[in-house]
This record gives sequence, C-alpha cells and structure tokens, in this order.
Amino acid sequence: MDSWAQVADYGIAERNIELARDIAGRRAGLFGWLRCWASGADVETAWQAVHSAESALVMVAPAESVRAQLPEIRASMAAALGASDSRVAEYTTELAACGRNLDAAHRQHVRVIKAAVNAASDAAHSNVRNYRNWLLIISFIFVAGLIGLAIAHSSNRNFLYICQAKAGAPGCGGEHSGDVAEIEAAGAAGGLLMAVFALIRLKIYSGPYALPLWVALVRVPSGAAAALVGALLLQGQVFNSLTPQTRSGLLAYAAFFGAAPEVVLRLIDKRVNEATAAARPKSDPLQPVPPAGANADST
Repeated sequence: MDSWAQVADYGIAERNIELARDIAGRRAGLFGWLRCWASGADVETAWQAVHSAESALVMVAPAESVRAQLPEIRASMAAALGASDSRVAEYTTELAACGRNLDAAHRQHVRVIKAAVNAASDAAHSNVRNYRNWLLIISFIFVAGLIGLAIAHSSNRNFLYICQAKAGAPGCGGEHSGDVAEIEAAGAAGGLLMAVFALIRLKIYSGPYALPLWVALVRVPSGAAAALVGALLLQGQVFNSLTPQTRSGLLAYAAFFGAAPEVVLRLIDKRVNEATAAARPKSDPLQPVPPAGANADST
C-alpha cells in the first residue's frame, strides 16, 4: 500500500512540474502577455502546479530533507496566515511534533499545512492583482473623461464654461473662460506631488503587481478631476465668501484642489498595506517572521 501511494505521489509531482514548465515556456505575443498580466491565469496555474508538486514530494522525500523544510514552512505560515488565524497555534504544535517524529502520519500533517499556506498565499496574490486591475480601470476612465472634456472645451469655449476674472477688474467677464486643460494639468501636478509622499508612506512590496505604485499614480487623474470640480465651485461663486480668481490664481487653486483628495486616498493606502501584507513573501524585509523559538514555546 505504501509503495502504491509513493508511486502515485511521484506521478502527481511529475505531472505538475511538467505543467509548470509548459506554462513557463509559452510565448503568447503582446496580446497574450497583456491577457496574462491582467488575469494572472497562467501564473496562478503554474504556481498551483508547483505547490501541488511540493506537497506530493513531502510524502516521498527523505526524512532529513522534509525536516530541513520545517523552519521554512513555519515562516511561510506566519507570513501567509498571520498571527490572528486560529489554525496557526495548532499548526505550530504539529510542526514541532513532526520535527521529532516524521512518520507517514506526520508527513500527512506537513502536507496539509503546506497546502493551507499555499492556498492562503495564492488567494492573497489574487486579491492584490484584482485590486490593481480595478485601480487601473478607474484611472483609465478618469483619464479618458478628462481628455474628452479638455478637447470638447478647446473646440467650444462655452462648453463647461469656467468664468475667469480679468486682472484689475472685479468679477468675471463673459468673454474670459478658464482653460480646462490648464486646470486639469495644474490639478494633476498637485496630485503628482501627493503621489511622491504616498510612495514614501506606503509599505512598498516589490511583487509582480506593483500595487503601491499604481495606488500612488491614481492620485494624478484624481487630482485633475478634483481641480476641475473645485474650479467650477470656486469660479461659479457657489460660496458667497469666495471670489472669482484670475488665471494665475485659478491655476494655484487648481493645484491645491488637486492635492485635496489625499485625505480620502489615505484610506485606500491603508487597505493597500493590508492587502500587500498578506501577499508579501517571508523573505521580504518588511515581513515580520517569528523567532526561531516560537515552535518550542508553543509546545
């Protein structure tokens, strides 16, 4: 029975390694690369195959080889599951027992723990990728809309009219209209400045999805949109205490409005840090790993 099980595990490992090699060797061209970059299907399938092969090899590898992997498994468990997961304490105790006696039953425990850790890690990477894709979609919609507004305004100054005061004259003259493209550019500059500070504040994870970078860059189109809305409110005298500005004053306010969404976007930064923390590998310097004595303390 044991011999048949070993042959089956060898077959599982061999098939999954071949599948991972096949995916890694594919050449799909530009559109295929974009599809894979957006969906992550090939990458996830390859990693799942590698993980299945690793789990199968736990059952047939030499005992010393499996024992050597236990500290790695413990660190991966802490990184992927986190201290708040109710399974961590029990898994830690089981790994300590496996280090003392690695029979078939304990190998099965190691296999189950590796499968749970790999599933959590794969799910975390999928969440990060989906979050990145939504940010890119929203940013693309913002950019396309802002460009369309700027083009429409350049063709017809009465479209999205933003009154602009003339230097030395109170109020707005009907013939003076602020340039939408200039206002958007000023707001984008304010958003870009906030993006620099965001990159400093975010816990950068140099993974394949570069989520913190996209979160920082989303401030550019959001700043341009905020500047345009702010200029409409300011120059439209929605608030009686505000007076219409000249061109230079309007652009200065637009840059200020471009930085204003930072208050809201900080909430996104917090969610990004939480999402990338689960996907961050144990080898990342920002990923805390419990001390080596944690296993002994738990037993």
